[in-house]
Amino acid sequence: MSETVAGARYVVGFLFDKTETRVLLINKTRPEWQAGKLNGIGGRVEDGETPDEAMRREFVEEVGIDCKSWKYFCTLSDERDWQIDFFYSTGDVWSADTLTDEVPQVCAVHALTSKVIPNLRWLIPMALSMKHERIDYFEVQEKQRAKVE
Repeated sequence: MSETVAGARYVVGFLFDKTETRVLLINKTRPEWQAGKLNGIGGRVEDGETPDEAMRREFVEEVGIDCKSWKYFCTLSDERDWQIDFFYSTGDVWSADTLTDEVPQVCAVHALTSKVIPNLRWLIPMALSMKHERIDYFEVQEKQRAKVE
Protein backbone atom coordinates (compact mmCIF):
# COMPACT_ATOMS: atom_id res chain seq x y z
CA MET A 1 0.00 0.00 0.00
CA SER A 2 1.38 3.41 -0.90
CA GLU A 3 1.25 6.66 1.06
CA THR A 4 -2.32 7.64 1.92
CA VAL A 5 -3.79 10.31 -0.36
CA ALA A 6 -6.62 12.69 0.59
CA GLY A 7 -9.92 11.39 -0.76
CA ALA A 8 -8.49 7.94 -1.54
CA ARG A 9 -9.85 4.62 -0.34
CA TYR A 10 -7.69 1.65 0.54
CA VAL A 11 -8.11 -1.96 1.68
CA VAL A 12 -5.95 -4.13 3.96
CA GLY A 13 -6.50 -7.82 4.65
CA PHE A 14 -5.36 -10.25 7.29
CA LEU A 15 -5.40 -13.92 6.26
CA PHE A 16 -5.31 -16.25 9.29
CA ASP A 17 -4.57 -19.96 9.27
CA LYS A 18 -7.46 -22.27 10.23
CA THR A 19 -6.35 -22.31 13.90
CA GLU A 20 -6.21 -18.48 13.92
CA THR A 21 -2.78 -18.61 15.55
CA ARG A 22 -0.87 -17.39 12.49
CA VAL A 23 -1.44 -14.45 10.15
CA LEU A 24 -0.03 -13.66 6.72
CA LEU A 25 1.65 -10.25 6.55
CA ILE A 26 3.99 -8.62 4.04
CA ASN A 27 7.43 -7.03 4.42
CA LYS A 28 6.96 -3.50 3.11
CA THR A 29 9.48 -1.69 0.94
CA ARG A 30 7.31 1.41 0.39
CA PRO A 31 6.17 3.96 1.29
CA GLU A 32 9.30 5.06 3.15
CA TRP A 33 7.62 5.21 6.58
CA GLN A 34 6.63 1.52 6.23
CA ALA A 35 9.90 0.24 4.69
CA GLY A 36 11.30 -2.68 6.68
CA LYS A 37 8.05 -3.21 8.60
CA LEU A 38 5.32 -5.84 8.36
CA ASN A 39 1.80 -4.82 7.35
CA GLY A 40 -1.38 -6.44 6.16
CA ILE A 41 -1.76 -7.03 2.44
CA GLY A 42 -3.69 -4.48 0.41
CA GLY A 43 -3.70 -1.34 -1.66
CA ARG A 44 -5.81 1.34 -3.27
CA VAL A 45 -9.40 0.76 -4.38
CA GLU A 46 -9.54 1.44 -8.12
CA ASP A 47 -12.26 3.46 -9.90
CA GLY A 48 -15.43 1.41 -10.35
CA GLU A 49 -14.27 -1.23 -7.87
CA THR A 50 -15.89 -2.10 -4.53
CA PRO A 51 -13.66 -2.53 -1.46
CA ASP A 52 -14.51 -6.27 -1.48
CA GLU A 53 -13.35 -6.57 -5.10
CA ALA A 54 -10.20 -4.57 -4.33
CA MET A 55 -9.37 -6.82 -1.38
CA ARG A 56 -9.64 -9.95 -3.50
CA ARG A 57 -7.62 -8.39 -6.37
CA GLU A 58 -4.86 -7.08 -4.10
CA PHE A 59 -4.33 -10.50 -2.48
CA VAL A 60 -4.07 -12.18 -5.88
CA GLU A 61 -1.66 -9.53 -7.18
CA GLU A 62 0.58 -9.45 -4.12
CA VAL A 63 0.69 -13.08 -2.91
CA GLY A 64 -1.21 -15.17 -5.48
CA ILE A 65 -4.04 -16.22 -3.15
CA ASP A 66 -7.62 -15.89 -4.44
CA CYS A 67 -9.68 -15.70 -1.25
CA LYS A 68 -13.42 -15.33 -1.87
CA SER A 69 -14.55 -15.08 1.75
CA TRP A 70 -13.25 -11.73 3.05
CA LYS A 71 -15.13 -10.29 6.02
CA TYR A 72 -15.11 -6.52 6.55
CA PHE A 73 -14.51 -5.50 10.18
CA CYS A 74 -13.15 -1.95 10.46
CA THR A 75 -12.74 1.40 8.72
CA LEU A 76 -9.88 3.66 9.72
CA SER A 77 -9.82 7.32 8.64
CA ASP A 78 -8.67 10.76 9.68
CA GLU A 79 -9.36 14.41 8.96
CA ARG A 80 -7.35 14.24 5.70
CA ASP A 81 -10.30 12.38 4.09
CA TRP A 82 -8.63 9.06 3.31
CA GLN A 83 -10.22 5.77 4.34
CA ILE A 84 -8.86 2.25 4.88
CA ASP A 85 -11.27 -0.69 5.03
CA PHE A 86 -9.91 -3.73 6.88
CA PHE A 87 -10.88 -7.33 6.13
CA TYR A 88 -10.04 -10.76 7.51
CA SER A 89 -10.43 -14.36 6.41
CA THR A 90 -8.96 -17.80 7.01
CA GLY A 91 -7.07 -19.86 4.48
CA ASP A 92 -3.79 -21.46 3.54
CA VAL A 93 -1.29 -18.85 4.69
CA TRP A 94 1.60 -21.12 3.67
CA SER A 95 0.62 -20.98 -0.03
CA ALA A 96 1.59 -17.30 -0.42
CA ASP A 97 3.98 -16.57 -3.27
CA THR A 98 6.42 -13.68 -3.57
CA LEU A 99 5.04 -11.80 -6.59
CA THR A 100 6.46 -8.33 -5.96
CA ASP A 101 9.49 -6.84 -4.23
CA GLU A 102 7.54 -7.15 -0.95
CA VAL A 103 7.94 -10.61 0.60
CA PRO A 104 5.05 -12.31 2.45
CA GLN A 105 5.69 -13.66 5.95
CA VAL A 106 3.61 -15.90 8.21
CA CYS A 107 3.66 -14.57 11.79
CA ALA A 108 2.46 -15.89 15.13
CA VAL A 109 -0.59 -13.82 16.13
CA HIS A 110 0.33 -13.65 19.83
CA ALA A 111 4.02 -12.91 19.28
CA LEU A 112 4.06 -10.07 16.77
CA THR A 113 7.53 -8.63 16.41
CA SER A 114 8.51 -5.00 16.80
CA LYS A 115 8.69 -4.92 12.99
CA VAL A 116 4.90 -4.65 12.60
CA ILE A 117 3.15 -1.39 11.77
CA PRO A 118 2.02 -0.23 15.26
CA ASN A 119 -1.75 -0.32 14.68
CA LEU A 120 -1.57 -4.03 13.78
CA ARG A 121 -1.12 -4.71 17.51
CA TRP A 122 -4.82 -3.82 17.99
CA LEU A 123 -6.23 -4.42 14.49
CA ILE A 124 -5.27 -8.12 14.38
CA PRO A 125 -6.88 -8.94 17.77
CA MET A 126 -9.90 -6.87 16.70
CA ALA A 127 -10.26 -8.99 13.55
CA LEU A 128 -10.06 -12.18 15.59
CA SER A 129 -12.64 -10.91 18.07
CA MET A 130 -15.31 -10.21 15.45
CA LYS A 131 -17.04 -13.59 15.67
CA HIS A 132 -17.72 -12.80 19.36
CA GLU A 133 -18.77 -9.15 18.92
CA ARG A 134 -22.39 -7.99 18.90
CA ILE A 135 -21.65 -5.48 16.16
CA ASP A 136 -20.91 -5.80 12.44
CA TYR A 137 -17.90 -3.48 12.20
CA PHE A 138 -15.94 -0.68 13.82
CA GLU A 139 -15.29 2.84 12.53
CA VAL A 140 -12.12 4.41 13.94
CA GLN A 141 -11.04 7.97 13.26
CA GLU A 142 -7.44 8.89 13.98
CA LYS A 143 -6.79 12.23 15.66
CA GLN A 144 -3.46 14.02 15.92
CA ARG A 145 -2.29 15.12 19.36
CA ALA A 146 -1.85 18.85 19.81
CA LYS A 147 1.83 19.74 19.91
CA VAL A 148 3.03 20.84 23.31
CA GLU A 149 5.65 23.56 23.21
